[in-house]
Amino acid sequence: MADKYLAPLSNFSAVCSGGGFFNLPTWYKYLPCEGNEVVGFKLEYVWLILAAVLEMLLVLVGVLAVGYFIYGGFVLMTSQGNPERVSASRKIMMSATVGLVVAVLSASLVQLVTGAF
Repeated sequence: MADKYLAPLSNFSAVCSGGGFFNLPTWYKYLPCEGNEVVGFKLEYVWLILAAVLEMLLVLVGVLAVGYFIYGGFVLMTSQGNPERVSASRKIMMSATVGLVVAVLSASLVQLVTGAF
């Protein structure tokens, strides 16, 4: 019964070479290649595709964390010595740093796990 639904996906293909948009990881990054193309579709590839999409999202989270850190620096520069705004900017920058560390460690874990398969 599952073959009935997976049959249209058997003609699926993607090019293995090249990077994604703004050099983000591609959704087919972990799929096995034959020559320069990913040919065919197997049910176990779903987990590899999900891992690649998760890695893409983690890269975007890292970029947002860097932007948030820059925003915290802007708040600090425009605080004019106001203790409340200085404290708020430190919280922003600390949150951005923690978010960046979590995103980098999570992306590394995804690469480690998918590399094992």
